[in-house]
Amino acid sequence: MIVKYIPKCANCNDQPPVSPMVMVMSACVSKLWLLLLLQVMVLNSIKQVSVQAPGLVPSGSQVILTCSYSVSPGEYIDSIKWYLNTSEIYRIVPGLNRDRVLTFPPGGSSVSLPQSGILKPGTHRLVINNASRESAGSYICQVTESRPPFSTEQAAVRLHVLVRPPSSPSLSGLSPSYQLGSLLNVSCRTQPGLPPPEISWSINGKQVNARSFNISYLPDGLAVSSSVLLLRLSSPKIPSRLVVKCSSHIGQIYQDDVVGRASVFRPSKPVLGEPLLSAQGRHRGGDSLGILVILAFRLA
Repeated sequence: MIVKYIPKCANCNDQPPVSPMVMVMSACVSKLWLLLLLQVMVLNSIKQVSVQAPGLVPSGSQVILTCSYSVSPGEYIDSIKWYLNTSEIYRIVPGLNRDRVLTFPPGGSSVSLPQSGILKPGTHRLVINNASRESAGSYICQVTESRPPFSTEQAAVRLHVLVRPPSSPSLSGLSPSYQLGSLLNVSCRTQPGLPPPEISWSINGKQVNARSFNISYLPDGLAVSSSVLLLRLSSPKIPSRLVVKCSSHIGQIYQDDVVGRASVFRPSKPVLGEPLLSAQGRHRGGDSLGILVILAFRLA
């Protein structure tokens, strides 16, 4: 057997030399970890971004949107931007002496600059004048940090602007009278508006469920809603007079009604009285009367 002798190193702490490529890769990995750690620290410095706004406002009204945010101690805000859907409409860059404010048409043309701005650290207000259909959409508040990598946090809220229907809804299919047990089949259709009007039904003040509900959009973007009410008038408790009401409503700021009236008739019941005499009874009665007449004649 041949045993090969491997001499031990004189200094066990000595290591083979490291190639330059390995040293470069090691440095890159270290820098990458450092950047990731820095980004996590910065990302965590912006917290609790939220937006408050009314869900539905009348056309022509003033709208106030509020963006709330918080940053870690020692951190500062580089900018606050507002977007309507995907287009930037407003930007503010806080400064030591004066804030720099920019607006971007078309959405930014309705922003009230004197009333918009930072109310206090952590709160920004955006004011929209004369709200219209073009003002409706998703409003996004984006807050950006003041140092690299300039991380951002954002929150969004949706705003609806009321387009009031020009007139009351309309009823169709209501007959003036019904027989007990027949089918009540009534349709209701709203006038164009936005957001799409909702429809509710009631009979004699009591709410009833609709059979169907549909929304259709017109070429100008307005919506028309329609609903069908089907009800079998079979209950003996149904009153003889029906007041059918269709209500069209949008949120809590619009409602209009249309009312129809109908009568319910019940089948007439037979009148109970004395039973009719049979032919045999009538014959016997006639015989008795004849006998009495004969007796009276003989006695006379």
